[in-house]
Formats: sequence, structure tokens, C-alpha cells
Amino acid sequence: MATNPLFTAKDEKRVLGNISVFPDLLANSAFLYALVYSMVLSWNSWECSIESLYLKGSAIERLHENLRKSDVTSQALSACTMLMLGHAACRSGEYTEYAAHSEGLYRLVKACNSSGAPLPDDILRAVFWHDVACTGIIDGAPRFSKADFPALFDQNLPLTHKPDIDAAE
Repeated sequence: MATNPLFTAKDEKRVLGNISVFPDLLANSAFLYALVYSMVLSWNSWECSIESLYLKGSAIERLHENLRKSDVTSQALSACTMLMLGHAACRSGEYTEYAAHSEGLYRLVKACNSSGAPLPDDILRAVFWHDVACTGIIDGAPRFSKADFPALFDQNLPLTHKPDIDAAE
């Protein structure tokens, strides 16, 4: 169990102010429960406790409530919550649980894309790299592919290095 507080008053501006990726992130109870759950698991060397199970259950309950909402902000916050829960599951060795969160993310991304209101690029990038990293940890097949993120891979980004084609001949 985490016996010391994870945040103190002196950490408020330094730590909490830097966590928010977009407005509402820390105001969302599902994400906040998932964040604290992940921190408690980390504190306990990725071993479950009664405290962490309560936090995870609360995060999942709030996540179910958020998934009933159809606005883009709620969907993005739900994706962030699933990312946090999925990371904690992967890190703690709960691979079946990770697979469930990964499937939820997959369905959310598909639903948002088919509704014409895709998730923001920052969230999609996080989903993509989370999938790559976690499948590397669990030695499994990625759940997502390049085709699931057309907006991320179809951009013409400036090259930092242009190969000298004439020199290669």
C-alpha cells in the first residue's frame, strides 16, 4: 500500500500543471482514477492491492459513463483513460486485461473514424505508440496498423536528411 501521499501541496504547480495535455483532462474522474491507479501500482512495484483494485474499478465505472457521451472531448478523454489503464495492465503483467483495453481502444478509434469525428492526432499518436510499445513488452502482435491511422501517416513531413541518390549509383 502507498503509505505516503503521492502528491503534496508543494508539488501542485510543478507536477499537476504539467500532466494536462488538454483542458478537462484532470477534471475527468475516469482519467484521474486511472492515473492514481497507475501511480499506486507503480508505488507498489506493479503488484495489485485492495487500494489499487478499488481505483481501477472506479476508473472503469466512470469510463463506462463517459463512453455513453458522443462528443469529441469525452471520446478523447475515454481514449486517454484506456491508454492509462492499458499501460498499467501491460506493465503489471496483466496481459488479458491489456488485451481488453486494447480492444476497447480499437473499437473507440473505429467508431470515431466512422462517425466522421476522429480523435485528435495527439491522441492517435499516443494510441499508436502505446500499441507498439506494449506489444513489444508482451511479445505479441500489434492491435493497430498503419491503415488505422491514415491521417498520421499520410502527412508530408519535411525530411531532415535527403539521401544523395546520385552518390548511391
